[in-house]
Amino acid sequence: MLIGIHGIRDSGGTTTELLTSYLSSKFGMDTTDFDYPPVRIWNAEKRLNENAMLLMSFVEACHGRAFKSIDIAAHSYGALIVYRALELDRTLRINHLHLIAPAMRRDADWGRYAHKFNEVCSYVNPWDIATRAASVSHLIAPRMGSAGHKGFKDSVVRNHYRKDRSGVWNHSRAWFDRDGLTYLGHHMAGTPCGGGA
Repeated sequence: MLIGIHGIRDSGGTTTELLTSYLSSKFGMDTTDFDYPPVRIWNAEKRLNENAMLLMSFVEACHGRAFKSIDIAAHSYGALIVYRALELDRTLRINHLHLIAPAMRRDADWGRYAHKFNEVCSYVNPWDIATRAASVSHLIAPRMGSAGHKGFKDSVVRNHYRKDRSGVWNHSRAWFDRDGLTYLGHHMAGTPCGGGA
C-alpha cells in the first residue's frame, strides 16, 4: 500500500490525493491518504511532533506492525513529518519512500535511519521557489529548508531533478499537473529509485 501525505497547507485535494488517485487508476496500486490538521509556516515546527504521532497511529491502524508493504509519497512539509516519525518510532519500517519537493534541510541525515527503509527517492525542481524560500525560514521553522530546490546531500537519497515552472511557486502544480503525475507515476509504479535521473 502507498500512503500519500500532503504538504503544509492542507493541499491534499490538489496534490497527493491526485497522485494516489492516479496511481490507483492508472497502475492498479493500493493507495490511501493521510491527512493532518492545517499547518502554516509559523506553527510548522510546533506541530511537527503531533503530526508525526498522528502519522504513526495512521500507519498502525492501516497495517498493525506489518510494515513490509508500506510505501509513502510525501509532499513538501509532509516529508518532514515522515522524517520526524522515523526519529520517534523505533519500529517504523517503510518499503519505498518518495519525497516530492521536500521542504527540508538539505543536510538531513537519512543514512541514520537507512535500516528503516529499503530506498528513499527525492523529486527535486531546481525552479522551486517555495522550498528555496523555506531555507530562510530557519528562525521560525529551523528544520525546514531547500531540499526540494537543490536536493539532499546524503548519498542514501536518490535525487531526481526535473525542471518545471508550473504554478506560482513552481512547487505543487509542477508535480501534480498531468505532466508531473505522469513523471511521478513512471518512477513510483515499478521503476526503482536508483534507475534514471
